[in-house]
Amino acid sequence: MVNHVAQEAPSEAGVVNSSTASINSRKPSPATIVDYEWGNAVLSRLFDEVSRSIDGGGSAATAVRLMTRLLMELKVHIQIEENDGVFAQIERDAPELLSDVHRIRAEHAECLCEAKHLIELGRNADDDDRWCRFASRYRLFRERVACQKAAEAIVVRRAYRTESVTKGEISYGAAT
Repeated sequence: MVNHVAQEAPSEAGVVNSSTASINSRKPSPATIVDYEWGNAVLSRLFDEVSRSIDGGGSAATAVRLMTRLLMELKVHIQIEENDGVFAQIERDAPELLSDVHRIRAEHAECLCEAKHLIELGRNADDDDRWCRFASRYRLFRERVACQKAAEAIVVRRAYRTESVTKGEISYGAAT
């Protein structure tokens, strides 16, 4: 059952008619959206740095250092989104999207585990075969996060019927 908040709209005679009212009066907090988009931009930049290190023939130590930094930023970003930010707000404002928010939270946990695993792979990438495996797994991880972030943006737009949030065009995908 969808639970929309009705906004009363004036009828032709100037009388409020709630049956013709807009079903969407929810608005995201501007600070919440700024935090959400700023966090996405930081992650995008870090993904680019890791990709440049891997694709540019950087050392495993550099890639691991950058992946560790990415993991730390990812943890902070997810904590803000889930506890204080956009997804905590969606849980309050759009209960019809709870299953989507729960799915996103599960995906967040999986992403954190996968990032930790990548760091371990990178630490052990002491030959060409292991380095190629690390690089390949990193690219798959980056693509997975890009898809997850695009799905998040859809949930945010559905919750607030807004085009003001990122539409998933974050450059987590192919390296720039």
